[in-house]
Amino acid sequence: MTAELLALDRQIVLTERDGQQVLWHLSKGWEAPAGRLVAEVVAAFAVPRTRTSAEAAIAARVPALPSTAVAEVVDELRELGVLAPHEPQGIRTPTGRGGLFGAPVLTVQEALAGDVCDVAVVGMPYDVGVTNIGGTRLAPEFLRRTSGAVMQPSASAGGVWDPVSDRVLLEGVRIADLGDVQAVVFTRNGREVDALQDLVAALAAGGRLPVVLGGDHSITLPVVRALAGAHPRLGVLQIDAHSDLPETLPDGDWREHCHHGNFMGWVVFDERVEVVVRLGLRQLEAARPAGHPKLRTWPGRSAVEAGAEAVLADLPYDLAWHVTLDVDALDPSIIRSTGTPVAGGFAPAELATLLQGLCRRRHVVGIDVVELIPSADRVEGNIVCDLLARVMDAATGARGR
Repeated sequence: MTAELLALDRQIVLTERDGQQVLWHLSKGWEAPAGRLVAEVVAAFAVPRTRTSAEAAIAARVPALPSTAVAEVVDELRELGVLAPHEPQGIRTPTGRGGLFGAPVLTVQEALAGDVCDVAVVGMPYDVGVTNIGGTRLAPEFLRRTSGAVMQPSASAGGVWDPVSDRVLLEGVRIADLGDVQAVVFTRNGREVDALQDLVAALAAGGRLPVVLGGDHSITLPVVRALAGAHPRLGVLQIDAHSDLPETLPDGDWREHCHHGNFMGWVVFDERVEVVVRLGLRQLEAARPAGHPKLRTWPGRSAVEAGAEAVLADLPYDLAWHVTLDVDALDPSIIRSTGTPVAGGFAPAELATLLQGLCRRRHVVGIDVVELIPSADRVEGNIVCDLLARVMDAATGARGR
């Protein structure tokens, strides 16, 4: 029998009053003090999960907490209704229209319980880590809506014919959409970010390819951390106009300081990440940045000019790879709706060709796409979805086709 999944009541918010953490029920109005242990339990159930997996996650974060105390708090919160059995409709996409490329919308439990999907799409409607223009939180549902113009729902399970390559894309690849990590109000680097990390970790451990729809680029940090737990020898392929790297590696609290313009500092600092390959960097900087032995950089359009074969030399074959695509890597004459556009950049077709050549020949274990601000005409969404479909095809092809 499948273990019961519990989830946090969506009306419950963990907040602060007079310097103390409290649980607040939005509709009923009651408040209750929340100590460290209660806060850890509430954070653990921000996505549906079993008691066993929640207790293991808490033990990993706070080894000093006795397991019996965690179990008692879980029981108490269940009695209060703060935790309740997970209802499948709670994970549906916001509009209820279906998933990316018309894929079926499954619960986390459904996606992990059986052999039902190869690719699991997760939305992270979060832009609290942005430093310029907001709006990327709306991109996950925007991409779902516009993706139907790229791939029809009836084709999502069997692939689609591509007249350009004269082959079927995503043939036999089963895609499922798990909806969004949800919050009434997202807090900066808060429990919802932990929830994303936990969810991606569960998908990776279950052999699924997580595809995360952001959101601002800071969401890549929890994704990388999750993948590094499942694949300790990890490389990161960053397609971006910006380095997103601070002048010095961070030594402060990431929850306080991490944002979309510096998150790569924590990625590079992670010992499990062995290599970071950067394509498309072209942002002007005050001074030549200091190098780092993990970094391999193909600035501007040099990667497409050199071709995939040359770039592959910088991507060790024996690593697992996460691909993070910031849409500002594309030329701003094509993708205008992003917070920090930079002159120059890739054309969609040439970037697709490059990434297909790379991802087909490396073991890709995660993909995210970030920094798109929805536009009224949907054309930019179509462009990003087409690029994403081709990257997903190449990544899943390397897994066994």
